Amino acid sequence: SIWGDSNVEVAICVWKRMRHTMSQGGREWWDGRIERVFRKGFATTGSTGFIVKMILPFLFTFVGFNMKEWAETGFAHSYIQRNYHVIKNSAWWFRALFPGILAPFAGVPPNQIGPEFYTTEFYEGILKEIFLDPEFGKSNYFWRFYIEKGYKDQTCCPRTLMREHFEALRANAGCFEWHHATVQ
Repeated sequence: SIWGDSNVEVAICVWKRMRHTMSQGGREWWDGRIERVFRKGFATTGSTGFIVKMILPFLFTFVGFNMKEWAETGFAHSYIQRNYHVIKNSAWWFRALFPGILAPFAGVPPNQIGPEFYTTEFYEGILKEIFLDPEFGKSNYFWRFYIEKGYKDQTCCPRTLMREHFEALRANAGCFEWHHATVQ
């Protein structure tokens, strides 16, 4: 309920129960943001959320990928095979945008961008491995979370969000330790 549909009331209730376990900095950071983050939709906040809301829809349209059509097929492998041009088009755009624009924006150090990053074959290989995996659209819960803006059902979500694991999580909740830090 917290992650799946970004339920603000549940998020605040959980926050009140776990707030004391966070560092002072973590409490100060989340106190001013928790309601806004979950009200806007957890899946579409922050830098990744910006990419999902603004960049991916534009990119999908631009390269000819119809996300809604793919979803209507149940994220079928055959849809990707029939629309392989999308992988080729996307590879071209990744080659054009990643080395000089997206990588520096994402904080990738220049010495980690080798010559392969300047070839479309590099990106096409990565995209093929991802999208041509027959189970990709059905089992990749990271992808589905962002595309569907949350976990809409329990067919494709982390094990910790599956009902059959709730009791074990509840019984072991005291074992968790929460940390908060920036990546700088």
